Amino acid sequence: MIGSINDQILNIEELALETIKFLRKNYQPQLYSRYDITEDIFDNVDTETMMNPENAAALCIMEHIARKRGCIKKGSDIDYEKMSLHVFLMISEKERLVQSHLKDLN
Repeated sequence: MIGSINDQILNIEELALETIKFLRKNYQPQLYSRYDITEDIFDNVDTETMMNPENAAALCIMEHIARKRGCIKKGSDIDYEKMSLHVFLMISEKERLVQSHLKDLN
């Protein structure tokens, strides 16, 4: 990732999944709008038999975003590491835009 935290200690895919869960809970309209997410992406997810329905929904969202952003490996498999990095780049981009806007206000 960026080298400040050992990748063996911090699993970026798990962190990205938790980030998606947070965004879905607190910023669902913005998340859904940015990535054209509709409720029909959850149609094939059986959340009743899963241990954690929130994880299932977040994973479904990650896979949807991965397809839209081209985070695909050979054989049409999702590249979860690339997708995770995209999540963090998206967040840091938004943070820079907010900071820039705040500086302009001063």
